[in-house]
Amino acid sequence: MLMGSAQNVIGHDPELVRHFAVAHNGAYQHCDIDLLMASTSPRGGIWAGLLPPDNFVVNETPEDVARDYVELISQFKVLPPRIFSLFATDWYTVFEVGSEMIHLESGQVFPNQAVCLFGNDELGTAVDMAWPFQPGAVRPARGQQGAARSELIDLDAQEQRIDGWRKGSVELAAQGIAEKGIFFLPVFDQADPRRAIAVTGRTGYEAWLVQLFDLYRPIEIRLVNNNIGDRHAFSETRWTVEARSNGATVAFRYALVEILDEAGLVSGMLGYATLLD
Repeated sequence: MLMGSAQNVIGHDPELVRHFAVAHNGAYQHCDIDLLMASTSPRGGIWAGLLPPDNFVVNETPEDVARDYVELISQFKVLPPRIFSLFATDWYTVFEVGSEMIHLESGQVFPNQAVCLFGNDELGTAVDMAWPFQPGAVRPARGQQGAARSELIDLDAQEQRIDGWRKGSVELAAQGIAEKGIFFLPVFDQADPRRAIAVTGRTGYEAWLVQLFDLYRPIEIRLVNNNIGDRHAFSETRWTVEARSNGATVAFRYALVEILDEAGLVSGMLGYATLLD
């Protein structure tokens, strides 16, 4: 189910949203579970993403979050992070951050760069979604009509997938999705207590789209914000849909980070949506 005003995760001053994100991200460097949990909402929320060295998680309760934080800081020391790109709205912030992590047992230093999607209530971070990139995973530019900017190709692909949403077309909405990947996605069914799920592979993503379009008929989808980077594409969209079960009109906002591989295919997603009253 989607969170919204009932969980107080929308309608905040963007400065407050930025403050919570920066404070929570900075708490990792102290490797102190009490400090990490002090910046985490006691109500829980969504914690999803890749967990070094080779795992992924989807958590919703503070107890589960604390367990995985303890596991992380027992293996790695996180050096002070540097956020080099961030923008905040009333309900989320998306940012890129770089730092180094030291493996405590071996002493090996791992360069770490990640794109993150965070959200909060009035008590602390309630959404922590992160995708750390592999060291050196820079996607080369691919020319298009004489232009050496791969961003133009990726923008076209992003627009085609959004158009697929508008048309309720699984085929169009799944264009450019890699055969293998991990996709962290919202649960749009308000009767389902889960807030987020992870699906794997193109077939898993297509099945998720089928469920979404079986649940809702898109009426209008407006693009609010978007950004195309070297290794990811971001979009914020506002959806107005009709519930197929009873004809009710439902509105929600959807923030999506699409992770791009070297061929420009989407091999990962961080997706977070909030219900509008």
